[in-house]
Amino acid sequence: MRTAELPTELRGLSQMDDYVDALACAWTALCVARGNARRIPSEPELDERGLRMEMWLPGR
Repeated sequence: MRTAELPTELRGLSQMDDYVDALACAWTALCVARGNARRIPSEPELDERGLRMEMWLPGR
């Protein structure tokens, strides 16, 4: 994305790795939504708040 395409208040606040991170998150979310992703570990533990400790990866 070119800087000119960003809203004025966001210009200069992000680095290239931020765009790469956002793209990776979007791609993984699309794979999860399409049922083409895998979770590690397959049976995640829960933290003290009951949230699953897991990571999702694109592909099977």
